Amino acid sequence: MNQASQTRLRITIVLTLLCTVAASIALAQSPADWIKAFQRNDQAEIQRFFDRREDPNMANEKGYSPLMIAASHGDIETAKKLLQGGAKLDQQDKNGYTPLIWAAVMGKPDMARWLASEGAGLEIREGRLLVN
Repeated sequence: MNQASQTRLRITIVLTLLCTVAASIALAQSPADWIKAFQRNDQAEIQRFFDRREDPNMANEKGYSPLMIAASHGDIETAKKLLQGGAKLDQQDKNGYTPLIWAAVMGKPDMARWLASEGAGLEIREGRLLVN
């Protein structure tokens, strides 16, 4: 291979790498975007969240985590995956509500029982019934 061909090959490789990096940056999502995907129950995006091994404890500006959203929807299967991925059972939003409180508030008794069986506990703080 002559020098001109080697140079073209190197340029092609560098451009390919740059395009790959740019594409991965374009696919990056903020915590708020991921939380919206959980709120919409967008199964394709939720699967991408798990495939990319995103932080299960991320939260949006209100402090809502993926587990809180799954709890409020009564989605035990997604909640199981989140806990297996390291989600904190006792994470609180900005109002001090945990996934168990969200399950109870949204009328999801099966989810509330399941969260309690996983170790969620109740405690009063600042006049509110909270899970710890």
